[in-house]
Amino acid sequence: MMSERIKEILDYIMDLDPGELRESALVQEELEGLGYNGFEIRQAFRMLDIGAASSDHVPDPAALSGSRVLGDFEKQGLSIAAQGYLINLRRLGIVSEMQLSMIIDNAAFEFAPPVSLDEVKELAGRYIVDLPDDVNPDAARRDEPLH
Repeated sequence: MMSERIKEILDYIMDLDPGELRESALVQEELEGLGYNGFEIRQAFRMLDIGAASSDHVPDPAALSGSRVLGDFEKQGLSIAAQGYLINLRRLGIVSEMQLSMIIDNAAFEFAPPVSLDEVKELAGRYIVDLPDDVNPDAARRDEPLH
């Protein structure tokens, strides 16, 4: 369930005058001035994918290959089973990097640590329509031909 505060941020952003271009950092400062915290603002920005198209950041080649390692902060609140499940979803190409981040952020926001595998599956089901029941770590990636 999306937080009411995040919905308010989304409403605020959507109500901005489309003729007036603003940097995301300026919008973030305005939202912080209205009492929203950085986590809530990042969640809303991710939902709108703000900054992704205009970013000058060149992705790491490992990220392009589908390799992904969870950082210490990401692993902190997740059970080992949940970590493995998320890594497999990403490795198999079932979730995008943005979806993975949203699942991890929402897990920290909605559940007490350590977040269980079932709780992560519940969150993943919100973002992936055709989520498989079982993620086999030995399965081929979706973009690789089956032999």
